[in-house]
Amino acid sequence: MTDARRTAGALTIAAALGVVSISASRSMPPMQDAPPLVHVNADRLPWRTEPNASVRHQRLVGPDAGAIPRGDLRIHRLALESGQGVAARSHRVPEIHFIAAGAATWTIDNEQFSATPDTAVFVPPGATHTFIATGSDDLLAIAYRWAPGGDQEALHAGSTMTDDVPDYSSRPTTETLTRYQASTEASDRLHVRSVDVAWTTNWTYSESLWRVYRYKPLVRSALANWPGVTRDDVRMGLQMLDVGAAYPTHFHPSPEVYVMLDGHARWIVDGRGIDAGPGTTIHTPPNATHRIENVGEGPLRWLYFWWAPNGNVRAFDPGS
Repeated sequence: MTDARRTAGALTIAAALGVVSISASRSMPPMQDAPPLVHVNADRLPWRTEPNASVRHQRLVGPDAGAIPRGDLRIHRLALESGQGVAARSHRVPEIHFIAAGAATWTIDNEQFSATPDTAVFVPPGATHTFIATGSDDLLAIAYRWAPGGDQEALHAGSTMTDDVPDYSSRPTTETLTRYQASTEASDRLHVRSVDVAWTTNWTYSESLWRVYRYKPLVRSALANWPGVTRDDVRMGLQMLDVGAAYPTHFHPSPEVYVMLDGHARWIVDGRGIDAGPGTTIHTPPNATHRIENVGEGPLRWLYFWWAPNGNVRAFDPGS
């Protein structure tokens, strides 16, 4: 097999997994109009309450003043005191809750289960759902809702790297990484614990990066031997970057939102530097170049969320 055919085959497999990064081309993103780059820190946003409800929330992304402006996406940070619950409800758009702290008992239609920290919960459109905070600490969750019917071609196009991976070959490998394979067998699971998902990495980058960067896919299109939640219009999960390491500059046609969980980072998005700590939310518009540097004293951990953009915003319930 020639080198060209071997490279083409590797890129085909990577595209199926949504992790394409063509380091050899050093391509630059196409020039186009994009929403303004905005980031917010949750600690600077007001908490709001719903009438006759004990849950408090902050709008990180959406149409509210002070939030990152996106018409096709809503992201809230929710807080609920232990022992309190949320009344049964439903809505027309899909939703994912990521449990950041505390614990809850969830009921979705006729299925009941417990959700502990680092669990992702998927609520299908129209499903009746409720949850009660059951842990000794207050419940803290990140809730995502997105407009259905978006551009899946943009989502599945993968990403392209625009600079070299630093040399991390002297660093020890700290995690066992799994090479997932794409699958056509979708699951109907409604929740997944991150502890049950194996770490993987971007295999199209050099082996040097494998030593410092890893991620856990929690929600995405189907993979073989993977316990996650199957959705073709979203990619969501946990990412981790070791101390002193950097994730190289890259871009992709789909927008992305990151929510910082642990550590301190320096983000560079289209040349603009952003200092980010726990609670910082960062939006990268389509084809915006971005780089992540771990400038803290411990591992950097954050949530990533890609979605098929420009869906039907009329599907959002009023006030959602």
